[in-house]
Amino acid sequence: MTLGTLLFVRFALAHGGEDHGAAVVNALVDGPPAGRVVLHGDAMEGVLSLTGSDPSARAVEVLLADTETNAPTSPTSGTLTLTGRSTVTLNLTSASGTGLTGTGALSDGAWAGTLVTSGPDALFSVDALAVTASVAAADGAVGDAGPGVGPLVLAGVVGAALGALLARRRGAVVGLLGMATLATGARALAHGGEDHGPAVNAVTRTLGVDLPLRTQFLLGMRTARARPGTSAAWLSSSGVLVPGEAGAAALRAPVDGVLRWAEGVRPGSVLRKGQRLFVLEEVLSASNRAEWAQSVARRTQAQGALRIAERDVAALETLGEAVSARERAAREAALEAARAEVRAVKPGGWGAAPRTEVRAPFAGTLASPGAGSGDLVAAGDALGRVVATGRAPWARVRVPEHALVALGATAHLQLADTVVTAQVLDTGAEVDPRTASREVTLVLDEAPPAARPGASVRAWLPLAEADSLPALLVPEVAVHDAATRAFVVVKTDVERFATREVRVGDVQPDGEGHLVRPVLEGLVAGERVVVKGAAVVRAAAGR
Repeated sequence: MTLGTLLFVRFALAHGGEDHGAAVVNALVDGPPAGRVVLHGDAMEGVLSLTGSDPSARAVEVLLADTETNAPTSPTSGTLTLTGRSTVTLNLTSASGTGLTGTGALSDGAWAGTLVTSGPDALFSVDALAVTASVAAADGAVGDAGPGVGPLVLAGVVGAALGALLARRRGAVVGLLGMATLATGARALAHGGEDHGPAVNAVTRTLGVDLPLRTQFLLGMRTARARPGTSAAWLSSSGVLVPGEAGAAALRAPVDGVLRWAEGVRPGSVLRKGQRLFVLEEVLSASNRAEWAQSVARRTQAQGALRIAERDVAALETLGEAVSARERAAREAALEAARAEVRAVKPGGWGAAPRTEVRAPFAGTLASPGAGSGDLVAAGDALGRVVATGRAPWARVRVPEHALVALGATAHLQLADTVVTAQVLDTGAEVDPRTASREVTLVLDEAPPAARPGASVRAWLPLAEADSLPALLVPEVAVHDAATRAFVVVKTDVERFATREVRVGDVQPDGEGHLVRPVLEGLVAGERVVVKGAAVVRAAAGR
């Protein structure tokens, strides 16, 4: 047997000859044992515990955690006032930085009072603190019933870790088995001939898993709240980072329609990131497709005639008086007629057309506009280029050929453990017939350390016609998939956890640099889910 095995046996099985069956049930149902009381607050929560058999000098310790993250929180000082047979006031200090400690005279009996700290929750209620001769038990003990869940789990973890370090696989396995025995009830802790009381039944297991706060701190357990948000339709894909080639992005029409350049946007304009470039008044009605196609042809002819007329009028300035007044008037009339023809072929009377807006994907300069305001353009037509003022990494990802990805839309990329935003530079004009996909180019808003050419990325691109729906969101790491089911570990009280099956959606970005999953069933807003350290509770619950 290895050191991991010995640690597990030492902590999990070594105890006196007490009645264990009822004791474990009472620990889960009736709350903390003698000498311990749970503290609740809006910003902090914790446990107050007593140790020592001398009533004239019992040690008081207060451990507090942040209610949002479960991170240890230690006020600089506190005042504990308790009333029992008498009234006692103790001044607590934070000597170790991990909690408040102090010493006072507390005789056996029931005590109640208040704890005032220097933290954000200035006042805690201390209710029903039972002081008996047994308060010398170690933190996490279940009264006189031997080791509680916390030391048992911690022994298993330590045993597994040390066993692995010693390259003894059996020690690591046995250490983990120590945690798994929690789910088998009190009979798994049976030993030589004592009266263990009635066996713990399946109902007890549904009450959750108790884990002392100190053990939670040692394991680095952290939590986050399930919060209301929105669930959008994202297209998930993978790709690779490439160098930002020429620092320019092609502007293409995302849909058929009439182009309207934004006011003040012209060739050479200096653009800021997100600035509106143009709007397309879409032509989507099937009944108007034939008329629209005819208008495109007529418009093209009218624009050609207009350019000829403008050239003829401009030539009048060089010919001067060599041109007769009649010829001059004829050319000017032809110019006006060409302009009128261009205006006449603009679509009208088709009702209010949907509008698609395109913004600059990054700061730069507008170059080579391919069409003017009022022009009819088809989806995929080149409308110009935005030349970047600086170089930034690009990402290339493949999407299905019919995916509606909007130019200039904000996408999210995951590189290692970092999630960054990126802008759609090019939606891809060519389709690969082998994969029925096209290549979309993105430019990163900022370059994290992992952003190196050749690095793999996971991308989420918003779909152009997708609606957002209200949803409950939890961090991606809080959801554990098991075959066809998913579950989370919920912190139901200061020292209590439970596993809960949930129905969830796909992973998506939350817009704040994190990955989340929408919870469709199984949680309510405000509940706390474990995002770090859940494996201990899962093992204890048999998950």
